[in-house]
Amino acid sequence: MQDEVKRILKLLEDGVLDGEQAQTIIGVLDDAERRAERGRRDGSHRYRPGLEKPFEGLGADIERAVENAVGSVLGALGGLAGEDWLNESNDATFANAEQPVGEHYDMRDNRIVVSRLAGLRLNKAAFRGNEMHASALTELALNDASFNGNALRGSSLKRGTVERGAVNDNRLDGSQLAGLELRDSSLLENHFKGARIRALEMSGAEMRQCSFKAAKLKNVTLRNGASLADTKLSGIVGSDWTLDDSRWTDVRLRGAVVTRLVARQANFEHCNFRNGDGARGEVVGGPAAAAGVMRDLTLARVTMRGCEFSHCTFDGTVIENIELAENLRFERVDFSGRTIGALHELEALAVDAD
Repeated sequence: MQDEVKRILKLLEDGVLDGEQAQTIIGVLDDAERRAERGRRDGSHRYRPGLEKPFEGLGADIERAVENAVGSVLGALGGLAGEDWLNESNDATFANAEQPVGEHYDMRDNRIVVSRLAGLRLNKAAFRGNEMHASALTELALNDASFNGNALRGSSLKRGTVERGAVNDNRLDGSQLAGLELRDSSLLENHFKGARIRALEMSGAEMRQCSFKAAKLKNVTLRNGASLADTKLSGIVGSDWTLDDSRWTDVRLRGAVVTRLVARQANFEHCNFRNGDGARGEVVGGPAAAAGVMRDLTLARVTMRGCEFSHCTFDGTVIENIELAENLRFERVDFSGRTIGALHELEALAVDAD
């Protein structure tokens, strides 16, 4: 790692980086080196959840360093050729990497540090078991392909499309995901901690057994039969969610503030909405966010089965054309300024919330 540190210090001396940026990137490199050493000792560079530490707040710091500094750095540095990635393991540090082309290949077990991969096209191919530290992956396209078992730490994945693909068993810590569209695809067992997610669209796709902890989710759309199942959302700040012809099943939402949620022809089964008791320290935005507030909520042509609402406030709630509401439980729920139409007034709010 000494060579990389020398290069960073030279960039600092030349004024390309400022002191804060240099310190942030050196810290990421140092952490990546420790992880690599552990991987050498046990014979693998593969991500292991037990080795992780909290990353709340890390993403914004590193993203600033990457966005403000790395772009200007990479233009003067070399990179790996496309064929070097195929079915091999590589270390890419301060690199602008060329992408492999073709089908039926593996891009696996690579360690990518303060680098950029742009225009990655996976056609019946796999991107798996890779680690990205303070790096950027842009214009990702998966077609009958898989993005599995990867760890993104203080990194970003921007402008991606997944068609008939699989995005499974990945970890995004202190990272950003922006502009990802999934069509007829699956997101299984992914974990997002201290992440920022913006413009996520799922059409005919499935998200299952995922967790979001201390994360921000903005502009999330589920449509055309998309489903969210067996998923935990803890300490969430969200805005502009659209559920259109979609299904939520066994979803646990704890300690969340969601502004502007619209659900049309949506189905909620066995969902749990709570105020975040026991999770206050995990809530993005501090204690005020722990109240469990759903603002400007519109539900139309919805079905609810076995849903539980506890210590929640629904502010500016409109529920129209309810198709089914059974086995609902309300505990200390405030429907301030509500407008609820039919069935009958949501079964009198489960008999006046008992």
